[in-house]
Amino acid sequence: MKSISTMIGRRMADTGNDVYHKTRLLLHIYRDAVWRMEEDLIDVHDTARSLGGSSIKSLCDLLSLDIGEFRNGVDKKKLEERLTSIAESKEIIDIIDKALVKLRNYPEYGEIYFQILHGCHISKQKLSHKQIMDRLHISPSTYFRYKRQATEKLGVILWGFLLPELTGLSTTPGSSRAVK
Repeated sequence: MKSISTMIGRRMADTGNDVYHKTRLLLHIYRDAVWRMEEDLIDVHDTARSLGGSSIKSLCDLLSLDIGEFRNGVDKKKLEERLTSIAESKEIIDIIDKALVKLRNYPEYGEIYFQILHGCHISKQKLSHKQIMDRLHISPSTYFRYKRQATEKLGVILWGFLLPELTGLSTTPGSSRAVK
């Protein structure tokens, strides 16, 4: 029979792996999500101008009118859905950015962790592993160890602090979740 501490240890390791992989996935899609959001904003801005407005704000004002379809065949519902999608993408990007700021302020290696993740996933121009290692003057083994640690710590910040804070839930000892 397995000891309770072994079972708890395995469960915690599985949870840690799950957080790590979710965080890695978010980092892998970050650059594309930012690019897509920027492109969508340009398209929405062009739509606003085609409808006679000078900004996205004027487009939002038009959306508040009870019109099923705008001139030039622009569908109000599709436009609302696009604006909602942009807003949701921005929220996700803002959460990741906020977590990265917290990671950067992490004691001891926070700046190095930030530089590694920024170069790999955040900056507009992706840097190679070698470029990042050269900038930070670290060996490949140190680089990959720090990269994993950075992703793990970012995951703890995201899933353990920021997301529960944003949803109004916090983890407390003795219960899985409690409302603040």
